Amino acid sequence: MPRHGIYIALATLGVIVSFAYFIPATLELGFIGGWASAFTAPAFSVGLTWDLIFTDLIVFAMATVDRDRLGRGYFVGTIVMGFTLGVCAALAVYAVGMRRERSLQR
Repeated sequence: MPRHGIYIALATLGVIVSFAYFIPATLELGFIGGWASAFTAPAFSVGLTWDLIFTDLIVFAMATVDRDRLGRGYFVGTIVMGFTLGVCAALAVYAVGMRRERSLQR
């Protein structure tokens, strides 16, 4: 599998699995109604959860592929933030680690 193939595979799975839950709820409730009921409609909530899980897996894969560039601290920080606080925190740690790596190259 190419270096970025894991990102594409996880993104594709995330879209297929989460939209399998999103589409019926969105068709039934409409787009705005679907998002408004995201935390109350069981099928939609499950789709949202799967979407977040696959997004987190993509961030973990990115960190794993770039672990040498990130350094040990930012690599572990990305994984820990993904497990404890979520995707946004993991992406922030990943972005800071990658920016730090770029500034070290100059």
